[in-house]
Amino acid sequence: LAYLFGFRPHQIELSSLAMAISCIVLSRGVFRYGLVDLAPVARSLVFNQIDDAVLVLDRASHVSDCNQVFRQLFPEIAALHDESPLKRIRVTSEPLAGLVRHAQGDPPHGEYIDVQIGETVLRCRFMRLSNSRGKLIGRALVFTDISDHVAMRNDLRRLASTDLLTGVGNRRFFLALADREIGRRLRRPTPISLAIIDLDFFKGFNDDFGHQAGDEVLRMVATTCQHCLRQTDIFGRYGGEEFAVCMPETDAASAMQVAERLRRSIANLVFEHGTASRAITISVGVANSRAEDEISLDDLLGRADSALYRAKANGRNCVVLASPETREVTA
Repeated sequence: LAYLFGFRPHQIELSSLAMAISCIVLSRGVFRYGLVDLAPVARSLVFNQIDDAVLVLDRASHVSDCNQVFRQLFPEIAALHDESPLKRIRVTSEPLAGLVRHAQGDPPHGEYIDVQIGETVLRCRFMRLSNSRGKLIGRALVFTDISDHVAMRNDLRRLASTDLLTGVGNRRFFLALADREIGRRLRRPTPISLAIIDLDFFKGFNDDFGHQAGDEVLRMVATTCQHCLRQTDIFGRYGGEEFAVCMPETDAASAMQVAERLRRSIANLVFEHGTASRAITISVGVANSRAEDEISLDDLLGRADSALYRAKANGRNCVVLASPETREVTA
């Protein structure tokens, strides 16, 4: 402008002066805002070295950028992006494509969805990228590996429903599943049977051989019962030396056959401790409800417990069936 308007005081060369002033201004801005070192360092330390995988999408949901962790999880997408960085690449492979489609629906910032890829469980968080005026310029999908968290949660659930000594379902597990089976009968009436199993003279194992011997006997009985029962039967440790079996869609005759098979299999077991050995026997109380009967879990448990008491009174090592009218039949 100075040249155009003929402004040249004292014949000074303004271009050199303007260049010097411009360099000072630009240098001040570059160093003040860290344009030389901040941007590459931030990208290296934050974007490429964080533990989470990051996929950046533009407004049209094309791949804009991704970090190193994402490249390891999804190498095929990273390869396409590296081959043609300026090409508008769309994600087509599942489950990632489904997440991208969900992101297009503009979910709330921070919403997440858990997905499993192979043996890895990822938590995908959706982030909306906006400029200083609040206008959408893209979206980011941030993936966090939560496999260890899920495995720990599953272990806790398993421990909460498993008897640690025998490895079978605990009382809480058994009652929950048995109650659910009885609830199913409201929709489709079917017979159901329940048996309570009690080890005969179990106190003698603890008194004569120690509590570790008693624990081993419980494990032997639990393992034998699991091998003898059907896949549809629900089995668990009811408490102490008692176990319980819920047999859905099983009438009284079939339930007695199952209980008798259990009794015979347990009677064949021999517990050995040093030079001593002792046979193991059980008493079983069985209760049954016909398809047309209305009955609760507490009713079945009460009838089975009464039948078990009769089995003990009859000399043990036997199976007693309690009829709906509470009369017992001994096998």
